[in-house]
Parts: sequence; structure tokens; C-alpha cells
Amino acid sequence: MEIIEQVKSADDMAVKYLQKSKDGYLCETVLVDYYNKNIICYSCSLGCPIGCKMCYNGVYKNFIRNLTSAEIVSQIKNCVKYINPSKQILFSGMGVGEPLLNVENVTEAILKLNNENPNSKFAIATTVPNINNLEMFLEKLKSVEKLKIMISLHASNSVVRNKIIPLNAEVEELVKNCIDLSKKYKREFEFNYLLFEGINDDIQNAKELAKLIPNDYVIKINRFNHVEGVAYKPSQNSKQFVDTLKSLGKQVEEYSTNGEDINAACGQLSSNKKL
Repeated sequence: MEIIEQVKSADDMAVKYLQKSKDGYLCETVLVDYYNKNIICYSCSLGCPIGCKMCYNGVYKNFIRNLTSAEIVSQIKNCVKYINPSKQILFSGMGVGEPLLNVENVTEAILKLNNENPNSKFAIATTVPNINNLEMFLEKLKSVEKLKIMISLHASNSVVRNKIIPLNAEVEELVKNCIDLSKKYKREFEFNYLLFEGINDDIQNAKELAKLIPNDYVIKINRFNHVEGVAYKPSQNSKQFVDTLKSLGKQVEEYSTNGEDINAACGQLSSNKKL
């Protein structure tokens, strides 16, 4: 992979790197100088086959192929040279692609990076298209000490989730299986929830979500970043939603990703164009 262009956000916290593969496809990677750590948000495929309705790569169906482990490592190392060496690195598999549909290459890349950067942290975001792949992922990475799994839930019931993330998955079963795996492998799991106006943000949704997620797991409420062509709008009901969850004893964190002004925030990255 070769960096051919970089764009910096207005607040200087995020830099988006446009990288080119040997076969001429373009891939986007983001480096965030986030207070006490460097976050490298990398892609694991060129385009994505899932089709999430709030994501650029879901709206503009664009899957080409998975990235190899060597491409993932090269993509990341191209950014490492620009980090603040005094800060810890978080290697975040939350860019373009579903990590669990590229398990072999993603785990191989993480193992290599972990050996070379033993004090670093790792995280992935996943829609969990296949629970067996998630267990395979955890099994292969038993030796990696600091690894967090972010479950892209985004709905409190199956009807709504399958409209947003077309996997035909049962939410209750998905959450139960994830919690079982988190206990089996003693891994940190969090549940990510984007709030969309009039879709998944009313009080009933908050109460349903509270029933799904045990009190000892974090629910991360994330702000929706605008993507051209996406019909959803950011919720105006976030405070009431969060307050309801907290009143029911839930651990809630609110988070906004960096780099929205350069189309580098969650859901905005693209990765499939060819020069």
C-alpha cells in the first residue's frame, strides 16, 4: 500500500490517508490524535458486502475484495510513522469492511502488529454476520492481551435492526451469543448504538435496549455522521434516550467520531475506487 494523498481535519485531530494497492484500488485510513492515544482506523476490505443503510459502503454497494494481511499491515504501518511516539496506539478495525468476513487476514495482521507493538491496544467493530466467525476470531487472538469487540447493534429489536443492517438476525439471540463469548474468552465487549430520528430513538426503544444488555456491559451511543444519499437523520432525542437507559441502571457512554468535515468519521469512509 502507498499513501498518495492526505487530508487534515479543521481541528487538527484527524488525518485521512488515501492509499493505493498494487492493483490500483484506493483505500482510506484515518489517524486520530485523540488526547491520550493515537487511533489508527484501518480498512479490511475494498468496499463492503453487508449493505448497512447508514454507511457509504452500504448505500453504494461497492465490494471488490478483501485486503490481504500484508495489505492491512502495510496500510497501518504507513500511518504509524506519523504518530506521536509518546502515546499508546489503538489499532481500530472500524474502517471499511466487516472484519469477520476476512477473519484469516485480519487476525494474521493483528498478531503481527501485536508482536511489533506489545503495548498497543486493538479493537474491531462488527455487525456479527456469523457468530462462529466471531468465536474463530477470538480463538485465534487468545494471545493478544488488549482486545475489545464493538458490536454494531443500532436497534433494540430484530425488525428495526434488519432494516438498518440486512442480516436477518434475531437481536435477542445475537446479544446472548455475544455475551456468552465475552465471558468464555474474558474479553471486553461493548454495544454500539447509532441514534436515528424516528427510527430507533424513542423511549420504548430505550427500554427494549435496557432489557437486552446486562448492566455490566457498556452501551456506546454514537452520533450519526452525515453520508450523502443516506435517508436517516441524527436523532434529536439523544438526551432523553440516554437518561432513560441510565435510570434503568445501564452503563452508557456518548461518543462522537472525529473527522466528519473531511469525510473520515464512522460510516463516511469509502474504499473501492481504482486509479
